[in-house]
Amino acid sequence: MTLRACRPSCRPSPAPIPVEIVIAGGFGVGKTTAVGAMSEIPPLTAEAEMTSAAVGIDDPGPGSTR
Repeated sequence: MTLRACRPSCRPSPAPIPVEIVIAGGFGVGKTTAVGAMSEIPPLTAEAEMTSAAVGIDDPGPGSTR
């Protein structure tokens, strides 16, 4: 019986380590865009257009088309 050394490629890889990432920021700063750029799948969004009731109260920021 001959014993052969196991190469690194035949060793089982370690189990993946789950991580959680928190992305926080103000309105319209690019949080969804950042997630979309890093993700392999399109992110689920729950964003809605501002209503006329919010005009003058909520500031959409300089990147807004409104």
